[in-house]
Amino acid sequence: MTRITAAAPGAGAKGTGQRTGRAGMASAWALCALLAAGVAPARAATAEAQVAREYRAQAALDIGADGSITAIGLSGEVPATLVAPAREAIAHWHFKPPVRGGRAVTARTYVRLALQVVRQTGGNYGLRAVYRSNGPGLAFPVLPEYPRNELRQRGQGSVVMEAIVHPDGTLTDIHAASHRINHPNPGAFIQSAEAVMRHAVAQPEQVDGLPVATRIQVPFVYALNSISRSEALSRQANRDAAPKAPGDVSPIGETVALDSPVQLIAGPPG
Repeated sequence: MTRITAAAPGAGAKGTGQRTGRAGMASAWALCALLAAGVAPARAATAEAQVAREYRAQAALDIGADGSITAIGLSGEVPATLVAPAREAIAHWHFKPPVRGGRAVTARTYVRLALQVVRQTGGNYGLRAVYRSNGPGLAFPVLPEYPRNELRQRGQGSVVMEAIVHPDGTLTDIHAASHRINHPNPGAFIQSAEAVMRHAVAQPEQVDGLPVATRIQVPFVYALNSISRSEALSRQANRDAAPKAPGDVSPIGETVALDSPVQLIAGPPG
């Protein structure tokens, strides 16, 4: 974990954190200063840390033939002040490089990760990079439509889609690998997930400077959670207000590469 420190701003500064007593105010001011004024690397973290904020991100990583990271391209919901410490944390990861012709070669892969700002003792904050998965880069410009008839019938469930990302970035062999739906006919949910996959934008992984094909799986969750039947029917009646995917969490889960040429073998201690 990369440790970062921040002093409370002066009397003229304005904070945005919620103030709940003096201790809460100090923490809020410190976090505000951390995100607004920048962060400075310090000693390694020691005690247990409490997560104060988490950001989802994706990193394009160039991997050397020795498995070390030679370049990091970071994207996602990452504040500018956290980019440098995030790069520092990710740089400690080590991968098993691909082998071609009996020798290890360079590679490029795309990592899904979480960046956690953690509260430590002494009023300091640290940044922890949590690895989720790696494989081709994948973006979904089209979100799942919740099948309208399933809204009426309170249908819910999950679908795992599978596809091949080709060297030119196209996806083929798109199909449902598995599903768990509370209705006998899961067709509407599978069609919804297929539509999302057909519009996906992919960046293929690379081996020795050349793009390669990778088979992937993408889970989809269709959950109404606490939405009432009357609310579901109201959303169905109004096309503009119909939910892309009801619920409080993203309907698209973590992409998993089934045959990525690159595997993480060591990361920083949690």
